[in-house]
Amino acid sequence: MGKTLQSLMLILANPAPASWPVVNLDKHNHDKGEAVPIKTTLIVMPANLLQQWQDELSKHVQEGALKWWVYFHAPLHSYLVA
Repeated sequence: MGKTLQSLMLILANPAPASWPVVNLDKHNHDKGEAVPIKTTLIVMPANLLQQWQDELSKHVQEGALKWWVYFHAPLHSYLVA
């Protein structure tokens, strides 16, 4: 076990290089097909793991070392029409 904690430590041990600029995506030229340096890590998980991740963040990550937000979206019901 310990996959949550291992993932958190990996994220903290590998921050984005300081030389990466912060890019305004609205002004970025997407036509050139260039990669955009983004100083963000997106973690997607099932809703039942959300509390575990929040607990591990609070317990093991020093305050101010990492910014994190929770976005929770209830599932939308969709129906197939034949």
